[in-house]
Amino acid sequence: MGLSAHSNIRLLQEQIITFKPKIVCISHQKDIPTIKNCIQTAKLKTKIVLPPPGLEEIASQKQDLLIVAIIGTTALIPTMTAIKQNTAIGLANKEILVAAGTFI
Repeated sequence: MGLSAHSNIRLLQEQIITFKPKIVCISHQKDIPTIKNCIQTAKLKTKIVLPPPGLEEIASQKQDLLIVAIIGTTALIPTMTAIKQNTAIGLANKEILVAAGTFI
């Protein structure tokens, strides 16, 4: 399981403790120390990655469902990666359908 967050680092910390993901993608490198501290305090071995490759890495993991709630077309490559993996996708934005609806 993986999680990603753009700016709500406080909520991400709560989610890390609750869901214990294998991988976490954060948008800003400045947030790495905060997330690393949360992971260490919870005694987890969660990997921290940055986008865009981090989002694709999460999408390429074996999973039953990928929820895509990323603003804009940034989610296009992770969504296409999940499709190639035959992962069910829950889209929470319209941009992916507008930009690549014929491929999705």
